[in-house]
Amino acid sequence: MPIVNYEPFEAYTVAGILHGVFVGGCVERGDGSSFRRKAHAHPDGPKWTHQHSGWICVRSAKRLYVRGTSKPSLLMWHELSHLFVPYEYHGPTFKRTMRKLCGRVDC
Repeated sequence: MPIVNYEPFEAYTVAGILHGVFVGGCVERGDGSSFRRKAHAHPDGPKWTHQHSGWICVRSAKRLYVRGTSKPSLLMWHELSHLFVPYEYHGPTFKRTMRKLCGRVDC
């Protein structure tokens, strides 16, 4: 099933930041669809406003967690950060947000 219940980010779902996680393609294009990166986010805002804002799409389920743990992967923290700062690609505000969310800045 492409839509997963991603428990580590449940608080962000309740807060309305994250609307869902789609695995195995893009929520806009459906199961099995492809995209260039390992994952991407659909932030809200004038440039991105559409029915899928607040979603994180991941090509493979193996990217959801740190291997062998139930901890979110750095990739998932990265995409969540994009939902918090949709107007700044990887600048200072994005990096501060990453550090605040997961304690790291690696992009």
